[in-house]
Amino acid sequence: MRILLVRHAQTKENEKNIIQDGKASINEEGNKQIGYLVSRLKKEKIDLIISSDLERCKITAEKIAEKLKTDVEYDALLRE
Repeated sequence: MRILLVRHAQTKENEKNIIQDGKASINEEGNKQIGYLVSRLKKEKIDLIISSDLERCKITAEKIAEKLKTDVEYDALLRE
């Protein structure tokens, strides 16, 4: 078994160096990062994505999962 760790994509708050709450949203650069991740992860066998339940993480995980056609599980224990 291999475990791959991925940080959430860039948010508007990251860009402005603002400490984030659970409602941060992905910005344009973050969407580009997700596209890059998808292209890299297509080479891997991904059985499941496990993500924090924070919004920025959920958005990142869901977009990747959609492209890779895999499931996502959320766990509050993965919050920062």
